[in-house]
Amino acid sequence: MRNYFISNNQYISGWRYFLRRWLQMNLCLVFALGFYLIRVTSYARSNSLEHSKIASWFFALKRHKCQMLLFVAMLCVCSCDRQTNNCPSLIKNVSAIDFPMDLYGINELEIVEGQLLINVSYGGGCEQHDFLVISSNTQINEEGDQIDALYLSHDANNDVCEALILEHQLCFDISNIISGDVVYFSHPDSLYHLN
Repeated sequence: MRNYFISNNQYISGWRYFLRRWLQMNLCLVFALGFYLIRVTSYARSNSLEHSKIASWFFALKRHKCQMLLFVAMLCVCSCDRQTNNCPSLIKNVSAIDFPMDLYGINELEIVEGQLLINVSYGGGCEQHDFLVISSNTQINEEGDQIDALYLSHDANNDVCEALILEHQLCFDISNIISGDVVYFSHPDSLYHLN
């Protein structure tokens, strides 16, 4: 086992070299120890091929740098954020009076690819605030169009703090009602036509 950690001028065959490299690459994924072992194995293999000590060190360091760059590149690729649809769906065909309606203000409201994006402001700051989009019972207008009215339920969870949260971005999936229907978003101060 000691031969894996130091180079004591032992002979390393091609197969043993490739087996050690495979093991060390797997160790690089789990532990940084693999990088050290790669350097030792590269140095030992270079000595086995009767290269000079300077050439062996150069080869070991060069291989180590390439492996480090490969490892950093793999970390960057694996750590990238993957865009997923984390927008909760709206709750359909319910009465708005059955849900909490704590005060909030609307800064901006838009629809992007079937998602309702709402930027809100509210008072508080000490408790978790919960928001839901609910759809009241659907109605039909004179032209025969189906009308959906959306409401934003805000539960402040009895937050008595007085900080003003100026920008809080919310996202809701409304793709199942936005196509073809007439959709309004109702706020106590205003009414927004969404499509």
